[in-house]
Amino acid sequence: MSNAEKWGFEFFFCGTMTRIANPEISVFRDF
Repeated sequence: MSNAEKWGFEFFFCGTMTRIANPEISVFRDF
């Protein structure tokens, strides 16, 4: 697995967990 793939997976996973924990928060607002 390349660094880009690993980063993408971790970003997706963390983003999903954040949305589940805080549905009112959009992860993409930080960017």
